[in-house]
Amino acid sequence: NLWKLPTGLLDPGEDIPTAAERELKEETGLDGKLTKILCARHATSLDGRVSDLFFICQMIIPEHPQTIVKCEEEIADIQWMAFEEYCSQDMWTKSPLYDEMHQAMIVAIEQGGMQAKQMELGFRPGSQTIYISPEL
Repeated sequence: NLWKLPTGLLDPGEDIPTAAERELKEETGLDGKLTKILCARHATSLDGRVSDLFFICQMIIPEHPQTIVKCEEEIADIQWMAFEEYCSQDMWTKSPLYDEMHQAMIVAIEQGGMQAKQMELGFRPGSQTIYISPEL
């Protein structure tokens, strides 16, 4: 058994906050809002032809009561758990990569992380999302 965070892929044209909020809703039934990116991991396939960027996001769930509804097609079970309990699962503790990611998440929760900021390009129509430290 392994407990995992809600995850998924970006849809075409979607930014990270929109995808994180959509995936949270699809997999748990909860409405949430991305507050910051805690950590990112970059992996490539063994042949080097495909890259995967994985962002761990902190979400805020509004105060009003919400019912957790798991996505039956994707999830065997669902529950709230303490961050420390999540990080102490055998599979994660055996991985130097995940141990480092969990330590980075703890620091980001306490000290910062990156926030999404949508900005107009200015030199042509359109906007893009940048991810910056909240101190900027």
